[in-house]
Amino acid sequence: MLGGTLLYLAMAQLLATRTHGENPAIKVIFTDKGLQYANEMGAMWLRDNIGSVSIPDVSGKVSLTILGDVDYSLISMSVTQFDFPEPTVDFYEDFSGFNVDISGVHVVVSGLWYTSYGLISDDGYFEAEVMDVEVEFVLSVGMDASGHPLLYCSGCWAAVGSASIQFHGGGRSVRNY
Repeated sequence: MLGGTLLYLAMAQLLATRTHGENPAIKVIFTDKGLQYANEMGAMWLRDNIGSVSIPDVSGKVSLTILGDVDYSLISMSVTQFDFPEPTVDFYEDFSGFNVDISGVHVVVSGLWYTSYGLISDDGYFEAEVMDVEVEFVLSVGMDASGHPLLYCSGCWAAVGSASIQFHGGGRSVRNY
């Protein structure tokens, strides 16, 4: 009962108090410990949620010059493996922000494939694998023209160590790379 009364009094005080000013603001100070905590929580969130990412279907045509066109589709794609090492996050003084470095990412995407060439069609499933992905970017903190806080990417670099794709089903011996 006492807790409920205190809650009502606190809410009444908050509603009755009015503050204003020309530039009301909150000052935030980032510490190394806070930055590392945010880094760990962000990496954990990404690992937990990557499986629910919806990958759009891909369709197109490949022209075989005088032989005609081959239509293809990659559908029902999903991330089946995701190895994501802990990113390195450091303050980046030159841009008033953070430097984020992620190395050694490994991703496997599986899905179904279909091809057709005139009356001939083929289908199966595939596994695409991307290994040793490196990404580095700088997140800068600033203000927009109206004085609101702004977080933006002021630089980005990425590299892929290797990639492979395996097709299964149909005449796969012709298509594996």
